[in-house]
Amino acid sequence: MEENKIVKYESGIIKRISNQIGVTNKLLNIDFRKLHIVYFDDQKIYIRGVELSLESKYPNLHLASFTDGIEALNYIENCYSRNERIDIILSGIRQPVIDGFEFAQVVRIIEKRFNKSVPIIIISMLFDPQNPWKIFNEALKSGLFNAVLPKSATPDEIREKLEYSLKNPSSISCYDFNSNIGVSKINGIETKLLLLLYRKFSEQEIAQKMNLSFKTIEGIKLGIMEKLGLKNVNDLITYAENNCL
Repeated sequence: MEENKIVKYESGIIKRISNQIGVTNKLLNIDFRKLHIVYFDDQKIYIRGVELSLESKYPNLHLASFTDGIEALNYIENCYSRNERIDIILSGIRQPVIDGFEFAQVVRIIEKRFNKSVPIIIISMLFDPQNPWKIFNEALKSGLFNAVLPKSATPDEIREKLEYSLKNPSSISCYDFNSNIGVSKINGIETKLLLLLYRKFSEQEIAQKMNLSFKTIEGIKLGIMEKLGLKNVNDLITYAENNCL
């Protein structure tokens, strides 16, 4: 992506900002009976399939779907300006006019204006079975997204990921592609630690961000290395770069 590309929508012209914005605010008092979801994707049929699968569990679901990113951004801004709550945002990656990254960047800009913070989950068909993490590397590294899913994910997996992100809005949650590279061995807490290591945070900073003690962080690191047969932290970071992030 070009660093200085400009994204336009009705409320003005917004320059792309640094992709290090994180989601940190907690969502309290989640009412799963009345979820408000915004979904931006250029495939109407898939959106409808997801909506039907969610409605089976959340009968009062309000899913606002858009194939146009500009319309989706205007809808989000209008909701925030009216102080209407949005619980979660779903998006594809490769979209016409505005792709998933550009869309998420502008969402984060809008959120800063209104002091909001909502989890964003990518659901994409860009999936390489030979290297399942390759397609989603940039998404997780960007700091814009909370979770990624392939469009081959089952309805139960989508609902599980959605609920996890709602209950843990500052988390970074990955999909188990059942590959042969060891990713399936790593749980959510371990994945978050790997991501923070990759971003060059110190162990003290990681402990603070994960709200865990320094000793607990050390224990998690040792557990990951034991699972994967790694010898030191450098091997751990290399593993994160190549396989999990």
